[in-house]
Amino acid sequence: AKGYPPREPREPETEMILSSASILLLGQTCVTDIRETPTFTIGQPSVARMSRQSPASPAEKAFLAVPSAESARASLKHITSRPHVAGTPGDHAMAEFVRDSIRAAGIPAEIDPHRVLLSYPLNRSLDLVDEEGKVLLRAPLSEDILPDDPTSDTWWRNHTFNAYSPSGEVTAPVVYANYGFPEDFDALQASGVSVEGAIVLMRYGKCFRGLKARNAE
Repeated sequence: AKGYPPREPREPETEMILSSASILLLGQTCVTDIRETPTFTIGQPSVARMSRQSPASPAEKAFLAVPSAESARASLKHITSRPHVAGTPGDHAMAEFVRDSIRAAGIPAEIDPHRVLLSYPLNRSLDLVDEEGKVLLRAPLSEDILPDDPTSDTWWRNHTFNAYSPSGEVTAPVVYANYGFPEDFDALQASGVSVEGAIVLMRYGKCFRGLKARNAE
């Protein structure tokens, strides 16, 4: 946002506080319209769809005919039956499940461990405050627990945080930037709104979340 022309001076009506013992949160996660979600097919339907673009070879047809929507559904149901955040026991358990499933198909498979640096939040918060510092809204930062879905009641559910960010607390005016595309920031600039020194809220989706932060910078 550096280099944007200054906007007309005005006092912000509200500010946003982000705080965390280990991680800062930037942005807001919004639910997108389910009608925008693409549908994927596996097996023969996918072969027919690709054939409209270019004919599939006999090897491609044989390979793509093996999976089925039923087997994919069963595998995904098992994988999503417990949290599997990278570096956690659940992650290792699911890696073993995938390895064993591949072996069951007659293909050699092994788990190759690697030591990597991972970060997890100790705590995080997102508050909307007025000019006096009074909290107007405290965001839950997690989806509701569903009585019919045991996987929704877990400490790891939607553990919203920005990995590898430093610990700290930020209080600043709020600027909404739609999906965070470059053209969204161009529109803000054309309106005389600078995001420098502000907390930028962006809708989730349509653009990789890392690029949203990059575009804001």
